[in-house]
Amino acid sequence: MGGTAAAMVPVRHIGRTRVNAPKAPVVHRLLGYFRPHRSRFFLALVLMSVQSAIPGVLVLLVQRVLDDVLIRQDHKMLAALPFLVVGLYLTNGVITVVRGMLTRTIAWDVITRLRQELFAQYLRLDVAWHQARPTGHLLARLTNDVNNIQYGVSGIVTAVQKPLTLIGLLAAALYMNPQLTALAVVALPIVGWPIARFGRRLRENVRQSLDNLAQLSAVSGETLNGIRVVQAYGAQAARLRRFDTDNQTQRKLQLQAFLAQLLPGPVIEAIAALGVGAVLWVGGEQVFRGEVAPGELIAFMVALGLLNEPLKGVAKINNLTQRAVAGAQAVFAVLDTPPAIVDTGTEIAPSEPCAVRINDVCFDYGDGPVLRDLS
Repeated sequence: MGGTAAAMVPVRHIGRTRVNAPKAPVVHRLLGYFRPHRSRFFLALVLMSVQSAIPGVLVLLVQRVLDDVLIRQDHKMLAALPFLVVGLYLTNGVITVVRGMLTRTIAWDVITRLRQELFAQYLRLDVAWHQARPTGHLLARLTNDVNNIQYGVSGIVTAVQKPLTLIGLLAAALYMNPQLTALAVVALPIVGWPIARFGRRLRENVRQSLDNLAQLSAVSGETLNGIRVVQAYGAQAARLRRFDTDNQTQRKLQLQAFLAQLLPGPVIEAIAALGVGAVLWVGGEQVFRGEVAPGELIAFMVALGLLNEPLKGVAKINNLTQRAVAGAQAVFAVLDTPPAIVDTGTEIAPSEPCAVRINDVCFDYGDGPVLRDLS
């Protein structure tokens, strides 16, 4: 292809490129998607702070009922208590709804943005990259992996709410009896062990599960898209065996992930039970000696019982984070893939005549050359 031209002008250059710039850590990079929603997160944080104080208030209310209202037969206070309890629960319910909608809206805004970026990246990547990966695999990244990132929002919310609730309950317990509180929290540092141990296992299981689910989607998509060929060659049994193998692997990985998610809770409860048992023994002796009122000990035990939920919530923070990070790693791996063919953006001025010459061009889709030494 040739022609005459008064002058040769720059044309678009197509070539190969590599990106070697280091990327930010996955968690730091993922948090960057939540930064535009800081104001809504701050409002959710305020609501969570109020909500986290409610269990501690209920504990102190229990102590007041037992020691002041029932024993002293305070009829006026007894008449006011039902309204206080109902008010606390109504406040908690309203905050739960408003805060839930705030955080869920943030989660879906982030997911929507990431899904759009991932799909746009699919459109930029070259044909050879697409040919090397089944369509079902790409669709799984676009749906399952991106959806897992929403657990990051739950992780952030839990990381704020549960520790605040824990602090509120400990403050109420400390107010009632500092000595028993110190005895109860001796075993708490041990809870970090199951959180770290099972968190790493959960992250690996989730990553393997997402990869296997992508493979399962790929096998299903290939089989159904080529159903005429499969049936024409009688390959139904072979495809079914392949599907069943991946399906059973998915079942195994999901059960392993669920076990890693489930185990920290009972382990933490068992550790916390050590403190509860010690408090029950020492506190009972204090009641016998008249040093502590019975209502105070009962309220203190209620506070310790309520500690189980935020303690398990602390373990849940790691679980949710690991699921979000596993999904983000798969998505970011695609977003960081440089296209094999890059347009430099240099345009030909339409008003100037030009000539295009092709010399020794080779081209292939990854399965062997389609064009060789074309001039």
